[in-house]
Amino acid sequence: GVAVVRWDAPPNPSGEGTVVRYKLTVIQHKEGSPYDTDPITTEYTTTPSLTLTHLSPGASYVLHITYLNTRNIWSPTTLPAVIYHTLASPPTRLLPTDIETDYADPTTISLHWKPAQCNGSPLTAYHVKFTSAFEDVISPCFSGVLHV
Repeated sequence: GVAVVRWDAPPNPSGEGTVVRYKLTVIQHKEGSPYDTDPITTEYTTTPSLTLTHLSPGASYVLHITYLNTRNIWSPTTLPAVIYHTLASPPTRLLPTDIETDYADPTTISLHWKPAQCNGSPLTAYHVKFTSAFEDVISPCFSGVLHV
């Protein structure tokens, strides 16, 4: 996964010098373990933004930002540590399975299926399309989105 992290530059109090470099420390948070574990990466930038790559899907990260000023002193920003959650993986199987139909009467059909595998991502809708086949001609009868 990829995340773009942006933050406000710290104020420049007199005597501290201006910011010349930021350090972003990224720690992967695992359930039941403290936040102060070994960082998985430390990135440096001269602007208050950074693109993080190679993040694991469905994981949580703790981000700490410090900065180096013109007096060559590393200082923590006034920003609290940020917890960032990546999304789960995209679905591996986009189509439902085990589709069954029930004909209730000549004008009503009920559909039943097992949902697509979403790898932890929320399933929000299915696009359902019915067609009628008559004398080798297919004509659309219904098309719509069913929201979950």
